[in-house]
Amino acid sequence: MTTPEKQQHILPTSPQPKKDHNAPFGENSSPEDSPKAVACGCCPIPRSGPTVENAGGYYATFTRTDFLHFRTLADDMGPKLTLRYAKNGVFSWDQPAPAKTSKFNLVKVYAVFDVPGDVMYDVLHDPVYRKEWDENMIKGYNICQLNAHNDIGYYCVKTPNPSSNRDFCNQRAWIALPSIGEFIILNTSVPHTSCPEVKGVVRAFSLISGYFIRPAPGGGCSVTYLTQSNPSGWLPSALINSLTAKHAPSLMTKLLVAARNYTSWKAHAATSTAYGKPWRMEEEEGGWPEGTILNDTTPDWVRQYSVEKGGANPGSPSVSPPVSPRSVKSPASSDLPKE
Repeated sequence: MTTPEKQQHILPTSPQPKKDHNAPFGENSSPEDSPKAVACGCCPIPRSGPTVENAGGYYATFTRTDFLHFRTLADDMGPKLTLRYAKNGVFSWDQPAPAKTSKFNLVKVYAVFDVPGDVMYDVLHDPVYRKEWDENMIKGYNICQLNAHNDIGYYCVKTPNPSSNRDFCNQRAWIALPSIGEFIILNTSVPHTSCPEVKGVVRAFSLISGYFIRPAPGGGCSVTYLTQSNPSGWLPSALINSLTAKHAPSLMTKLLVAARNYTSWKAHAATSTAYGKPWRMEEEEGGWPEGTILNDTTPDWVRQYSVEKGGANPGSPSVSPPVSPRSVKSPASSDLPKE
């Protein structure tokens, strides 16, 4: 019998399919099982925006209210979080998913960077630059644009032997609030007819993944990264949970290197061809809705933890991961997007 929780995550088209599509997408079903309905699986973030049709599929869109929901989730320091890593200003926690929603933990990583928040936002958005710093990416491309703040894209990633490579078909959404220095990018997996499974690659599913960027007290920015994914395949969930918690902090080191190199790289790219920042064209005016109580729960927790341990103040960008920026090659004109 369908539970109310699952009902609210299913967007049916007409006519209704006869087959039962109530199994969460990414857990016990696949796009092929659900040709007439887009199931959001166990994504903890609601999508309260208008439903958009594309290629026969119907997709609810994320709105400012939903981004605020993600901000709250990213900043939460609830009692179920377990600290797994605390070194060089990078902190990582995980927590079990609510009962019967997923076998995979929600992982949270926090770090402070000595770069402006808008630069970090550009680094995470720029599809050409990602080829330079994300050595795990095999392929990535946009499938369709749902509206000014939502799209669907494909991402294929390398995985260590003997495991097969993984790929994702994700709905991505973003919001830029430059007046208060806050930026959010998030995604969750959805099926799409232009994103069939690829032979030899295992289709993985993002329940929720995303970044929350805000100003750091001592300058620069802080980044909170959340991820809860089902990699599929034969590896047991307990092992996946352990590996994710262990390796997620390494992403912050990669981001620091990429962000420090981005401005000079972009300057060259901009002179090579007509290449702007289309993701910055729809920035939002103002901040969050009036009356919204905005906490800095995670930075406050990290600051207190550091004081208790006698370490440096994590509000200072000097505690960013101690790595030396590597050279990033200039883009070839063939790699740059066409007008």
